[in-house]
Amino acid sequence: MENKSWDLDIGQLDTPDSVYDYEFLDHKDALLYVIEVDSYMLKSSNEITPLEIVLQTVYEAIIDRVMSSPTDACGILLFGLEGKTESGMEGCKVLLDLAIPTVDGLRQIKELIKDIASLKVNTTNTNSASIANVLFLANQQFSQSPTKYFSRRILFITSNDRPNIDKPSKTAAITRAKDLGDIGISFIPYFLSGESKFDPSLFYEDLFYAIPSIRWDDGVSEMNTVDGLGELKNAISALKAIKRALFTNYIELTPGVKIGVKGYKIYSKTMPVKTTQACRVGNQYRFVERKSINVGVDTGKTLEPQEIRKTFKFGPNYLQFLPEQISEIRSIGDPIIKLIGFKPSSSVEWMYNVNSSYFLYPTEDNFVGSVRSFTSLVKSLWKTNKVAIVWAIFRRNSSGRMGALIPSVSENEPQGLHFVSLPFSDDIRDVPPFEANNKPPQELINPLTSIVRKLTMPNGYQSERYPNPLLMWFNRVIQAAALDELPMAVDDKTLPKFKSINTRAGHFIEEWNLNLDSVETKTTLKRTSEESQMNSNNESKHRKLDDPDQIKLLYETGKLNKLTVAVLSSFLNGNGISTSNLRKPQLIEAVNDFFANQK
Repeated sequence: MENKSWDLDIGQLDTPDSVYDYEFLDHKDALLYVIEVDSYMLKSSNEITPLEIVLQTVYEAIIDRVMSSPTDACGILLFGLEGKTESGMEGCKVLLDLAIPTVDGLRQIKELIKDIASLKVNTTNTNSASIANVLFLANQQFSQSPTKYFSRRILFITSNDRPNIDKPSKTAAITRAKDLGDIGISFIPYFLSGESKFDPSLFYEDLFYAIPSIRWDDGVSEMNTVDGLGELKNAISALKAIKRALFTNYIELTPGVKIGVKGYKIYSKTMPVKTTQACRVGNQYRFVERKSINVGVDTGKTLEPQEIRKTFKFGPNYLQFLPEQISEIRSIGDPIIKLIGFKPSSSVEWMYNVNSSYFLYPTEDNFVGSVRSFTSLVKSLWKTNKVAIVWAIFRRNSSGRMGALIPSVSENEPQGLHFVSLPFSDDIRDVPPFEANNKPPQELINPLTSIVRKLTMPNGYQSERYPNPLLMWFNRVIQAAALDELPMAVDDKTLPKFKSINTRAGHFIEEWNLNLDSVETKTTLKRTSEESQMNSNNESKHRKLDDPDQIKLLYETGKLNKLTVAVLSSFLNGNGISTSNLRKPQLIEAVNDFFANQK
């Protein structure tokens, strides 16, 4: 089976030690935007140039990276201009050095966007050697950074498919590109079609074809060619986060039959940037280094690490364990995803998921033939409408969990296996008590059914259409404070479209409200009638117990203890007998004496 169907750009996972021993580290990424400025990019349309749109998109993407990944580095390099850089590079301009973006650097980008007319295209000697110079300058940007990055990428944007370049300069540019690829720098070219369709085969096919980080599976002439600035904006926005493998493991079908996989987290909640403790030193703030000191409560003595033991409380006692004993207790085996069996897909309910799901993707780094075996497993599960039940330990010293491998082969979804965590018997909680007699009347069910049908979203919930409004507002406030601006208003996509709702289902909503009021009125009247009847019965019963003849009957049958203290006291007081400070047994005795004396 050909492996092309699984040949997606998931990046390379650096696992120098063991295939099972990948750590969840805080990886740093470096992304350099290389943008060619030509006559098309500076051609104004509706009082705005394509270069302004590109720079504004890059600016917003950098702002997002600053908020979501503060340790990532970004840079912007323009070429095709008049003039030189400080190092003497012809036609190049370093707009933003490759580093963690600063407030001054971001302001410089914004100022250039407002004054885009200050840029002049080099029309006298366009690109005579600028491609090689640009790639050399890009190499310098990465090599001068002292930080080690997990991912180093160049996003190359151009609308010029016919650079005026001679053969020696072309050879030099290809050599520079290969050098960058050899040191692990990935290229992401985006060819912008301007007045005519961009044709990469005229030059850039030769430049990028030999770089391993670029894959031309579907033909170079169609690779990353965007027809409009809107497509380019979406493409740049998609590069906010690199696809990182959280773990590398294997699926064991039977002893000796293993399929290598990598695990990814497709959905992960984005949290606001955390606050950082800092102190002011002169005109600058510096990070505060926090240190913890353990002190004995009884002695007040500072404790050394070797004096501290981890304990578990068992009743009133504390059980001490050494660190190696703790590790041994918590260790349940080596990393593995072991197949237990298969179940119909209907047996795995949506509420069973107790943790975030993982997306599994094949890799042949350690097990040859994994792609074909993985493909066969996915297709078999899909055709038979089954899921695989597995026992999974994703990495060393992690807790094991039961899970279901659910196939996904839709074109609109990632194609692979989704690992969904299943609960153990200890994880099951009792459901709230259910009252079967709370059945709603039919006059409430019918209009609500129409409301649900009218307001059903035809394409279902599409998460990409709903950015988190609270997170957006938080980021806007932080950004405005950093750049001395006023925070821009947030377009909250989660607000209901009341006009559309009223148009589609307004009549049914009104009908349902009227029926609800009618049902509540009937229920209130019925409850009032029942309460009145109950009170009437109680009063009748109370009157019967107060009747002297009834009390005499109870006396004769020896059942005066059924009467209350109030009834007994009332009867005695009515017959001139004092009941002061008398308890119920004494009251009953007084009633017995009263009837006995009448005989």
